[in-house]
Amino acid sequence: MKRYITIFMLLASVHLYGQTVHSVTVAVRQGTGCPVISSIEKSPHFTISPNPTTEAFVIETSMSNAEARLVDMQGRIVSKSQLTRRMTEIDVRDIRPGIYVLHVVNERTSETIRIKIER
Repeated sequence: MKRYITIFMLLASVHLYGQTVHSVTVAVRQGTGCPVISSIEKSPHFTISPNPTTEAFVIETSMSNAEARLVDMQGRIVSKSQLTRRMTEIDVRDIRPGIYVLHVVNERTSETIRIKIER
């Protein structure tokens, strides 16, 4: 029986004004006789859960003075919130079901993630 080991490592991290603005995580597993890169991901500076969501989602971020903008597929901002705490709940009960883009921005960086609202 072959055993496979997957190792996750932070490959690169860029800091600006003392805040991480970009980082990349690489997963490496043992292949047939040599290591194989199995994934490369940009690490966002915020997380959301749950996704998909039905009523609300929570943004967790270490970004300071950030704003969250929920944008529909036509580019319209449907919700805007100041993120003043590490965890902020966003109510989406009044927003139509569909795919949206969540932009979290501050004066130093911008991060984007896709979110799905269901009923």
